[in-house]
Amino acid sequence: MEGTVTLTLARHEKDHGEWTTWAAFRKDMRLKYTSADSDFARWQKLRAVKQKVNESVEEYYQRYDEGIDKLRLSMEVPQVGPNPDHNFTFVENLQPTIKGQFLCLPEARNVATMELHEIRGLAARCEESVSHLKAFLNANSVGQESRPSNTGPAKKAGKKGNG
Repeated sequence: MEGTVTLTLARHEKDHGEWTTWAAFRKDMRLKYTSADSDFARWQKLRAVKQKVNESVEEYYQRYDEGIDKLRLSMEVPQVGPNPDHNFTFVENLQPTIKGQFLCLPEARNVATMELHEIRGLAARCEESVSHLKAFLNANSVGQESRPSNTGPAKKAGKKGNG
């Protein structure tokens, strides 16, 4: 990689002269080494980031946040305060069970004005609740299957012997 960068720098200086400002250098390096996607394409890719089945909220948040960084860097727009569009999209693309729990929280009314990391924290709390509920339901369903049935052959045989 170092050799490639050195060759690129030398080629640029030979063809165009030295960079006169850091801004010009930064612009040329971004053009050379970043994706050719337009800002709109990056925005579409960000909106397409969804929480995968069996993916934790934290893993989803990391992928989503990387998409925001790519978009922000390409647009050279500093992040100042909450971004309602990013927040709404993050919540919209949570797994349905987690999103359902999230939307029941009183804090969900303030999603537009929250920082994304705060939304992640609430979503992680919902994920934990859903996980505990699934474990509880699974434990109870296993217990019900092992109980003797009132209509099984043993019950009928017992009645026959008593009558």
